[in-house]
Amino acid sequence: MSRHGTRVRIADEQGNSLPTGRVGEIWLHSEAPKRRYLDTALDKRFHIGEWTRMTDLGWLDEDGDLHFFDRAADAIRSDGDLVSSIEVEAVLYEHPAVREAAVIGTPDPARGEAVSAVLVLSSPDELDSVRAFADARLPAAKSPVRYFTTDALPRSFLGKVLKRELRDHYARARVPTQQQRAPEPALTRRTTMPLETELLDVLACPDHPDAVLRHDETDESLTCRECGRTFPVLRGIPVMLPKSARK
Repeated sequence: MSRHGTRVRIADEQGNSLPTGRVGEIWLHSEAPKRRYLDTALDKRFHIGEWTRMTDLGWLDEDGDLHFFDRAADAIRSDGDLVSSIEVEAVLYEHPAVREAAVIGTPDPARGEAVSAVLVLSSPDELDSVRAFADARLPAAKSPVRYFTTDALPRSFLGKVLKRELRDHYARARVPTQQQRAPEPALTRRTTMPLETELLDVLACPDHPDAVLRHDETDESLTCRECGRTFPVLRGIPVMLPKSARK
């Protein structure tokens, strides 16, 4: 439910409002000051009039409550349907052998994208069990058709799984339904530059998540008003650098 002064709408790709129950992009209107981007083209893309495009997908129920579906970049378009990667991941994590799971879309000539699971398992011998477990709990359209295993998922220094890296890597895979291990050098942990500057995550001070972040005079950094910690701004997008990359 939206708080006072905040409005939410669900829009299609053309920005038209969608009816209750339909999945679309979440647009937000708030009386709070907007965080603008120094990149003018980027700012115009995500701020339309009084609305801000969230780059997330969701839907509204009859009571006006917002339900999160997936990040727009992570949702899988398969056979004309939209599949939530987080819904499939939630099922996979219920299996005791699954230590880490990331669900992505990989190119498929028949489906457009195939629902694919990249897993870290307690034992590689558990893969068939995981596949049967998912098939029994998910509709056929949502159950992964491709499985890959690796020793660890690639993550940013904030701990976020780098699904774009996974999509790029497994787009080259040619074994559609068999287990395939990823060469470890291809999924090296990324803890320093280059940063993924197109990610539009909301930034908050990790020590004071509710504190206001203040722009400096040149709009090149943000400062936490509570503790004075400073975060740089790259191409108009606020990011948090690891200590090793800070000057």
